Amino acid sequence: MKYAVVETLRRIVQMIFGSELFDLPILNLIRKGMYRLCFKIGKSPVIGYGMRFFRSHRMQDGRVCVGAHVLLAKHAEIDYSGEVCIADNVWISEGAQIHTHTHKLTLDRSSHRRDTIQPTALRIEKNAWIGARAIILPGVSVIGEHAVIGAGSVVTKNVEPYTVVAGNPAKLIKKLNFEIE
Repeated sequence: MKYAVVETLRRIVQMIFGSELFDLPILNLIRKGMYRLCFKIGKSPVIGYGMRFFRSHRMQDGRVCVGAHVLLAKHAEIDYSGEVCIADNVWISEGAQIHTHTHKLTLDRSSHRRDTIQPTALRIEKNAWIGARAIILPGVSVIGEHAVIGAGSVVTKNVEPYTVVAGNPAKLIKKLNFEIE
């Protein structure tokens, strides 16, 4: 029962405070505060309108944690049916989708669909950048530090640190060389 009440409150907060009206500077502070009350989010997030966290299939075990100085751009969607941990300084661009559950394929169509759900875990390490409308599928468990995912990419495998991936399915485009100062 407690789960249903908490999820209902989270959905109401996202519906009300996720609107474009709360992009106004003063009202945006209220949006951030409400999201931080409902979800574990670090300091100074940027949360665009229409951004939403959700759990599919009324799963109760999901978890989401978001670090400090994270950009959650407008219309980004994060499924936390499994577990999502987003480190500090990550950018999740407009319309990006993150999925953390999958379904077992079965030939027995009479079985209840809920029995086929498998939650997964995803860790997005610090300073990663997920491009606009990129999709991260449930088989991915790590997006490495300073990794860049190109816009519109479909990520099906883990992404190494300091790499750029793009395409469908996403493939290595180049390795990044950062000089340490």
